[in-house]
Amino acid sequence: MGSSLGSWGPRLAFAGYLLASVSPTALLADSGQSATQPVILPAAMPALQLADSSDGEEGEAASTTSTTSATSAGEGGEGGGSGPFAGAEPEALLLGQLLMTRGHLSIGYSLASQGMMDAAKPHLHHPIEENYPLIENAIEDRKLAPFEHELEELSEAGAGELSDITPDYESAMQKIDADAKSVLDADADRTHLALDTALRVLKQAADEYRESIKDGAIAEAIEYQDAMAFVAEARRLIEGEADALIARDGNKYATLLQEFDALQKAWPSAVPPVSPVMSTEAVFGGVSRIEIAMLPLKG
Repeated sequence: MGSSLGSWGPRLAFAGYLLASVSPTALLADSGQSATQPVILPAAMPALQLADSSDGEEGEAASTTSTTSATSAGEGGEGGGSGPFAGAEPEALLLGQLLMTRGHLSIGYSLASQGMMDAAKPHLHHPIEENYPLIENAIEDRKLAPFEHELEELSEAGAGELSDITPDYESAMQKIDADAKSVLDADADRTHLALDTALRVLKQAADEYRESIKDGAIAEAIEYQDAMAFVAEARRLIEGEADALIARDGNKYATLLQEFDALQKAWPSAVPPVSPVMSTEAVFGGVSRIEIAMLPLKG
């Protein structure tokens, strides 16, 4: 979806400026729902990478093109992928697709619940075409709960009532959550997996946000909303590990949430404002600050 993000040059230059001007220590010091609830928001360090030149939804799919082959092989193999998921383990590839599928459905249902069914349709349609095919084999091989039927039904949502899509939405979300829990529970360090996957999803969100802006205005509502939903899902994943993260360092976990608060101000509502509240550079910078805040929590 949308045009290419271009070269790494501007992003890396900004990352260099960020790291040169503010130390990780200073950044940390300064920062000082129900399972099916839709998204409604008011709103040298080699590990630090900004999102690359993946294209919007095309980048989302391309970033995990190896999910089916890598994860269907079971526990072995390196994560292939490209973009934010380059080099990811199969578990992160699978978990990341589950999160982005959940994000699509959540923002779609939220829009539908506010009477904006036309705006909801693309979000309800994307998963069956762009996400589920990448993880279908992995779901089968790992004996997870399939939810293809629900996605097919949601993808055909017309101008009907909210009640027409609610059963399939709730069923899909319950299965996605159960599958995500199974992936996390099977990992030797589920908290590290959650942090790694959340960061990759955040970088995809930054890609989407950039794609939404044309000539200084938000021209692509779908990408804006995808970015909003992906950030919310990344945060939800991390908050699910709150007990473990607080045990590692409660103050640093609080700092991490503060960085999420700051980033999420880029999305004041599901309906995008005409002009961006935050620049692309500020959003990429916010993701970088979250990555820095994660470092001491990785154990």
